[in-house]
Amino acid sequence: MRSKLIIFNGLPATGKSTLSRQVASIVQLPLVTKDSMKESLADALGLLDKKSSKIIGSVAAESLWTLTDRFLSEGRSLMIENAFIEEYATPDLKKITSKYEPLVLEIYCVCRPDIRRKREHERIISAQRHPIHTENTLDTEEDELNKIYAPLKKGKFIEVNTTKPEQIKIVDIVSEIENL
Repeated sequence: MRSKLIIFNGLPATGKSTLSRQVASIVQLPLVTKDSMKESLADALGLLDKKSSKIIGSVAAESLWTLTDRFLSEGRSLMIENAFIEEYATPDLKKITSKYEPLVLEIYCVCRPDIRRKREHERIISAQRHPIHTENTLDTEEDELNKIYAPLKKGKFIEVNTTKPEQIKIVDIVSEIENL
C-alpha cells in the first residue's frame, strides 16, 4: 500500500493550521507543521528577533522536508502544513515524490483577501502567537502574495474556502484523504 502525503498549503492567515489540526484528529495521521518546529527551535535557542526568525524559519522548513522524507522512506503516511513558498518548496517536493511515489493530496486554503488580512492583523496585535513569528504580509499586494504562495500542484488538488470556517465540510476533506 502506497503511503499518503497530505499537504495543507495557502497564504498566511488562511486557516491552514486550524483546518489541518481538525482533519489530523479525525484521520489519525501525524501532522508536521513548520511553525511548530520553528517555535520549538526558537525556544530551545532563546532567539526571538527578526533576523533569527528568518534563519530559524529556513531550518524549520528544511526539517519539515527531512521529516517528510523519513516518514515516506518508512512507508508511513503523514500530513504537512505550511504557507509554502512555491519557488522553494517545489524542488523539495518533486525530489521526495519521485523517490517514494506517495499518493499526494494538496489542500489549498483560500479566503477573501479582506478576511485574510483581518486575521493576520488580529494575530499580530493579539500577542497570542509565538514571538518568533515576525513575518507580516499586510504591506504586500494580494496578487504578489498569490504568486509567492502559489499551489504546489503535485498530485491531487482541492481548494478549500475558509472565509466562513463553520461552512467548511470537514467530512468531504476526510473522504478525499481516505479515498486517495
